Amino acid sequence: MKAVITFAIIARVIFFEYRDVRAANVYIAGPIVIGGGTFAPSNNVTLSCNSDGTAYSAKSKHLFGSKRYGTGSEYLKIYYIDSPVGTSVTSTSTPYFNFSNWTPL
Repeated sequence: MKAVITFAIIARVIFFEYRDVRAANVYIAGPIVIGGGTFAPSNNVTLSCNSDGTAYSAKSKHLFGSKRYGTGSEYLKIYYIDSPVGTSVTSTSTPYFNFSNWTPL
C-alpha cells in the first residue's frame, strides 16, 4: 500500500511540475529530477505520466507484477487492472481518462 500511495503523490507532483506545458508526456524508467529533488522508481518499475495542460493521468507497472495501477486528476481513487507479467507501461501522447473497466483500490 505504501508504494501505491507514493505512486499517487508522484503522479500529482509530476503534473504540477509540468502543468505549464500544453501536453507533457513523461515516461519514467529511471531517476528523474522533480522540483529540485531526484525520484527513482524501484527496479523494473515504469511510470507514464501525461498532461494536456489542465488535467493529468499516470500509470505504473512492475515488470514482473500482474497488475497495472493508474489514477488521474479527475479521479479520487487509484485503480488497477490485470496486466501480463513481463510487460511494462508505455509512453503515450495523451492522458488516459477512462478507468471505467479498472477496479478501484
